[in-house]
Amino acid sequence: MQTLPKSSIRPATGVFTIREMVERAGELWSDKPALCMRRSGEGFSEITYGEALERIKELATGLYELGMTKGNQVSVVGENRPEWALAFLAIVAGGGTVVPLDANLKPMEWANILSTCEVDIVIASPRFVPQMKEIAEQIGRHITVISMEEGGDISFEQLCSAGRKRIGEGDRTYERMKVEPQDLAEIIFTSGTTGNAKGVMLTHHNLGSNVNSVYQVLPYERDDVFLSLLPLHHTFESTCGLLVPFYTGCTINYARSFKSKEIIEDIKDGGVTMMCGVPLVYEKMAYGIMRAVDRAPFHKRMLVKFLLGLTRGIDFIFRGRSGKMLFRGLRKKAGLDKIRMFVCGAAAMPPKVGGIFRTLGLPLLQGYGLTETSPVVSVNPFDKPKVASSGLVVPDFEVNIDEPDEKGVGEIWLKGPAVMPGYYKDEQETDKVFTKDGWFRTGDCGYFDHDGHIYICGRVKNLIVTPAGKNIYPEEVESILVESPYILEALVKPMTNQKTGKEEVGAIVVPDMEYFGEELGEEAQSRREEIAQIVIDDVRRLCSSLADYKRVKEIVVQWEEFPKTSTKKIKRFLYKDEGIHPRT
Repeated sequence: MQTLPKSSIRPATGVFTIREMVERAGELWSDKPALCMRRSGEGFSEITYGEALERIKELATGLYELGMTKGNQVSVVGENRPEWALAFLAIVAGGGTVVPLDANLKPMEWANILSTCEVDIVIASPRFVPQMKEIAEQIGRHITVISMEEGGDISFEQLCSAGRKRIGEGDRTYERMKVEPQDLAEIIFTSGTTGNAKGVMLTHHNLGSNVNSVYQVLPYERDDVFLSLLPLHHTFESTCGLLVPFYTGCTINYARSFKSKEIIEDIKDGGVTMMCGVPLVYEKMAYGIMRAVDRAPFHKRMLVKFLLGLTRGIDFIFRGRSGKMLFRGLRKKAGLDKIRMFVCGAAAMPPKVGGIFRTLGLPLLQGYGLTETSPVVSVNPFDKPKVASSGLVVPDFEVNIDEPDEKGVGEIWLKGPAVMPGYYKDEQETDKVFTKDGWFRTGDCGYFDHDGHIYICGRVKNLIVTPAGKNIYPEEVESILVESPYILEALVKPMTNQKTGKEEVGAIVVPDMEYFGEELGEEAQSRREEIAQIVIDDVRRLCSSLADYKRVKEIVVQWEEFPKTSTKKIKRFLYKDEGIHPRT
């Protein structure tokens, strides 16, 4: 095991249960806006921390009346909104266990989760209410469905009203409920890039310790406005976009969608200062900004490109801060002038994207984590990030690189208070990921540089081994391919050469039709053959910089985007077999 430097900017405040977090927030920042959202035709609505605490107590008390007791499992499904956050916090602070449902799953997958976890209560946004009722009938289980608006067996407001009435009549069940650090807070079913979802159990202590670690390494402040964009059922967003803001006292704004235009509008209109996202979100933002520069009048375009070159040339003098000074006007025009920090997680970010943000004076910090670790394991330091790395390990984790090769690359093993106790009702899978002496096997390959920064090479399961024994990490090649302006997405996998019968490195690539649409207009769709050749030629050009054994030999052009998880990771298992190639 290596002794590594830890990322830290301030001392710890303490490890709290989620109940302690919400009560502390409600008392310390009672009048401060906590949860805000742009409502259709209503402008922004807001709930203060004091109001949130009262709502949480009312909701929990209403849930007790519906049968929730300590340890009972209650599900939440829907888009990001204040009601989702309040439901999550009320369940967990009230002693229950939340089972968040991925809104992108199929009904059969929801049914399996609800049956496995013996869920009797589901809190859903209106569009999911009918589906939850149908699933209850299919699995033969009585499930009370609470709608976040009108409808369902009972509405969100009716539940609050019922809880408020009981509290007014002297009901003190919430106050008497004891929530301990070792209590199970949530069960999150992994998003399934491999096709095998498992229920990750996380305790109050798991989540509380990770919140405490994140607070020590990222500069969340009470004056910050956080844009909640990623799905809240995902641990990255629920920890960094809900629990850490409650721990810190900053305001949370809920984004309307993943559309780049609406994200920018929400950032600008909401005075947003920080956000967590996935690589695809930042890629679209970065390339959108650069395309806007390319469409600008000649003199403006030349000025921006001159400043871009100047920034890259003098950054070593200004320690990466020259872009902050030179591109102040561009950031303001783009609505990004108040941004203090972007954080990227869930998958590896192409270094080129991080470089664009850095050059424009927008801090974009890449991190690394897993659902099983609550989730943050590492993050780049705010004052001195390394664009290509996943940063320094956060406090309270021990890290070991198992059986490193000659380059120091091996499987990443972890220990720490944020590591899950195991998978729900699945001892066999739990035993597979823990060593006898308690190390958690992440399934990710990586290495450390001399400064202690961690670099993620890819998943052990995705590793391609050539006949000569060379290791190829598909993610490394994919990150190079998506640097092309012509390529939206890429998936690298072994493919059989139809002429030789030998297995070679192949790639399925999706052209960026938004780019070609801007270049060719309405003709883009009728010129697919020409576009495909442009894409293929650029794949070969980009691969020329790689070692020969890593170069893509077989290329398939796919016109539809890859099926993805809710955090925008490609579902690789759909492309595992040779016979599943989409049409070219």
